[in-house]
Parts: sequence; C-alpha cells; structure tokens
Amino acid sequence: MSRNDLATDYYDLGNAYAGIGKDAKALEYYGKAISLNPGLASANYNLARIYLKQGKAADALTILRGLLAKDPSNSKMLDTEGYCLYVLDRKTEALAIFRRALGIDPGSATILNNLAVVEHSVEDFAAAYGHVLQAYHIVPDNTDILLRVAEYARDANASVPAIRYFEDYVQKKPDDIAALTSLGDLYTQERYFDRALSAYTLVLSKGPNAEVLFKKASIELTAADDPEHGLKDLESALKAGFQDPKAVAHLLAAEDLQSKSEVLLLFQKYPPKPATPEPAPK
Repeated sequence: MSRNDLATDYYDLGNAYAGIGKDAKALEYYGKAISLNPGLASANYNLARIYLKQGKAADALTILRGLLAKDPSNSKMLDTEGYCLYVLDRKTEALAIFRRALGIDPGSATILNNLAVVEHSVEDFAAAYGHVLQAYHIVPDNTDILLRVAEYARDANASVPAIRYFEDYVQKKPDDIAALTSLGDLYTQERYFDRALSAYTLVLSKGPNAEVLFKKASIELTAADDPEHGLKDLESALKAGFQDPKAVAHLLAAEDLQSKSEVLLLFQKYPPKPATPEPAPK
C-alpha cells in the first residue's frame, strides 16, 4: 500500500471518530494522515475544524490560511476562516472574508447566516436582517435561522415582519419561553394588547416568571382597563421578586394607569431590595 493510500485510510478513520464525537482519536488519525501526505487538504481542513471546536481558533486559522494559499477561491474554507476571525474578535477581518466567500458562493445559506451574525455583532442591524433573511429563503425549514430572522428583524426595527416570523417560529417551537416573551413584547409595542396578554399568559402557563407577570399586569392596569387582574398580577410579580426601576417608573408615569393608589400601596408593601454591593477589590 502506498503512503498516500495509507494516508487516505487514516483520514477515513479520523472522519469515523469525528462522526461519533471522539475528537481526540480523530485528531490522532488526521495527524497520521497528514504526516504521510502533508498535502491532503481534506485532512488538514478537518483538523482545523476540530481545533476550532476545541477553542483553538488561532491554530485553526493558521492551518486554514495555509490551505487557502493554495486554494484561494474555496468558499467553504473561507467561511471557516471568517468564523475563526469572528471567534478571535477580529470582526472587521471576518466581515471582509465572509463577503469574499459570499461573492464566490452567493447561494450559501451558511455563509449568509454567518455574515449576518457578525454584522449583528457590530450593530449593523439592517444588513444582518437582510442577509439572514436571504439565508432563510434558501433553507426555510431551519428553525434556528427562522428565530434569527425574527430577532434580527426586531433589532432592525422591522416590527411587523418580526411579529410574523416570531409567530411562525413559536408555531414550530411552542415551548421557547424567550421567543414567546419577545412576541408578547412586540405585540405590546405595536399596541396589539389582546395578543400580548395571550402570549404572556401562555408563557406563564409554562412556569413562574416575575418579569412576564409584571408586563401582563402593566397592560391590565393601563390599556386593557382590567385593574382587578392587574393588581393581582402585580402583587404576584412583586412577591416573586420583580425589580426593574425603569419598568416601575414607566408604569407609574402612564396617563391611563388604573387604581394608582392601590398600585402605590403594593410598591410600599413590597419595596425593592437593596442592591448587593460589589465585593471590594483585593
């Protein structure tokens, strides 16, 4: 058997171990493959992927740049290089690499999604929303990307499409408390108060949640004109330890606040706990 054939066998064994999550053994066999055939690009690439998974992004980047020196138009390797740079907090470089990869493979949902993640991290919310939406159109059954579309639409102040995408998402993932809460918040923002109350009630049906109780009470005590339930939910939220001075001030300043005297009595009955002091530096 030739050295190259043996290298290929070791590479295949590395893939088998990687496929069952045995990264240490995968690294061993990728290393053996590379020692026999240093030019085996697939083994080097998979080695870089495991290094990245292990938090060794700088080592992975070194391997990838060696590979890309020989294959500069490989969009898959460029995408992984971009992700390494993002992990290393070199975001400007990561953006440039992802855009280069996208120019080579404009139909890649993976590249579009990764580019959107970096754009969002640098607060270019409109661009992030546009790119992740393109990714979703390519892979419409991917619920992780659907959630990202909803979140990025919200952050880009595209509230109406954000509501639609959150609604689609919670139809598929009805136990996602964070998504249901975000949907309720968007309903509130757009003054769909009945829908907001329904969303918050669904969240509360899945377990106690002081923050959501307060949000529900705030609607009941104002727009919904339901002070009986509002006072009950407010007391439950305060009993559960809800503390958010900004939210409390916003509620007390509402012109349509019902039963304001009873509300004030509840805040007196359950005063905010003093903040825990930061430990003194040693």
